[in-house]
This record gives sequence, C-alpha cells and structure tokens, in this order.
Amino acid sequence: MVVPYTRLFIRFCIVSFWMSIIYLFLYTPYIVERFRGKKSISILAWPLVLSGDYVSEFEQKTGIKVYITYFENYEELFVKLQAGCASGYDLVVTSDYAADLFIKQGLLKKIDKSKLAFWSDMYPTLLGHYYDPENTYTIPLSWEVYGLGIDTTYYGDKLPRASWDLIFNPDVAPPVVGMLDDAREIAMIAAQYLFGSIEN
Repeated sequence: MVVPYTRLFIRFCIVSFWMSIIYLFLYTPYIVERFRGKKSISILAWPLVLSGDYVSEFEQKTGIKVYITYFENYEELFVKLQAGCASGYDLVVTSDYAADLFIKQGLLKKIDKSKLAFWSDMYPTLLGHYYDPENTYTIPLSWEVYGLGIDTTYYGDKLPRASWDLIFNPDVAPPVVGMLDDAREIAMIAAQYLFGSIEN
C-alpha cells in the first residue's frame, strides 16, 4: 500500500516533468538562438499591440529575431515581472500607472538615450509625464485620444456644446450614457473633468 505522502510526491513529480517538457518545447527556439549568438529581442506586450507585419519587416531589415510574450491583464503582467522574469525581457509594453509601479519597484533598467538616434525628434508633449519625468525608463509608444459620440436626436438634432458635462452633469447628460469597459480609464476622465488634470 502506498502512503498518501508518497502518492502526492509521485503526482508532484509527474506534473513537474510535464511542465518542464512544455517549458522546453515553448522556449527551445529562443534558447537555441541565444546559444548560436544570433541577435534577438524579447518583448512582453498586450496582444494585438504590435503588428505582425511590422515585426516581420523589422526582423528582415535588422536581422534581429523578435520573441513576443503576451499578457491578458495587469495582474498577469505583475506576476510575470515580480516573479523574477523582468530581466528576461528587453522591452515591456505597458501603461503609465503600471510603468510607475515598475520603476518604484526597481523592475526597469535605465534607457541609454545616446543609442536612440530618433530621441531628438520625439514630440515634447509625449515626454516628461508624472510616472517618469525625465524619461529615464520609458519611451512613449502611442497616444490615445478620447472623445464623445453624441446622438444629436436627443438634443433636437442640434450639436450640444462639447464638454464632459454630457457625461457627468445630470442637467445636460442624456438618461443613458455608454462608456469604456475600464474602470481606471473612466476614473481618469472623471479626474480630468473635476480637477482639470489626471496627474494630481
């Protein structure tokens, strides 16, 4: 008769074995390329952020192989970086508040701007934000613009004054308002409406 602890140990060994096989299967090409000395870059990003065509074009022009690991939510991203995996990525594509936390926790390396020929051409408005005032650790990737879609029939086929009042002021807003399915983004819009800034 096998005692419960022995049975548990055997199950643990079986699970560990298969996890190791899966890990080797997924990362063997990456490991082989590293040992061959071929240049490569590892990226951690949201799905669909980086165009596959752009990545292929980059690989063809530079000869640098691109490995992309995706995350589905910020909880998964934090777990991957805090579990000691931060050093395994050359580039992490994330948002401002997550970058702020990563910087405070020492998970990001400083950028050597002397190697970035495009730095002097960066649009100044995209630089120097609260999470990284000197852009020591971050480079902007995209600039999102939020706006209002208005059903003018509610306003007598006239276009009302463009204002966030159309969402937050019950004297102006329609009875039903559709918004982003992202509590943090909504809170930031509310902060902009109330205080004129999201950085306070």
